[in-house]
Amino acid sequence: MRNWEKLQELTWEERKILLQALLLLPVVHLLLQCLGYFRLARWVQERISVKTTHKSLTVAEKYIKAAEAAHMVSIAANHGLFRATCLRRSLALIVLLRRRGIECQLCLGARLNDHGLEAHAWVEVQGVVINDRADIRQQYTPLETGFPATQAGL
Repeated sequence: MRNWEKLQELTWEERKILLQALLLLPVVHLLLQCLGYFRLARWVQERISVKTTHKSLTVAEKYIKAAEAAHMVSIAANHGLFRATCLRRSLALIVLLRRRGIECQLCLGARLNDHGLEAHAWVEVQGVVINDRADIRQQYTPLETGFPATQAGL
């Protein structure tokens, strides 16, 4: 019952983003299985254009909206029917942010641990980590992804 109460506390905008994330995560998973990472990344970059509807927002407002979307993706991944990996969460978040007019970049990192090579994915908006810990770059060595290749401002 506690989850139902939390759901009722969300704004309509948050509920809308949560529903989109719940639907988008399994789609991203299937597309990754069918297309692979590089084709899916190219498809998202070419087909999901950055909307211009939020051009009047300040940089701080865009960061707040990006963090809100990241939180809803996290809720969907943790409590929905589909448990998503960091890559799937990050790709879904990229789609949601681009559709909201927020330029963002998918970051991939790797590190060696006792079990071998470990990889991780996260999203940044103008160099600020949105869906992970702020110090994630110190935990993983970032890899050059080229997706999305834009370094433009918000």
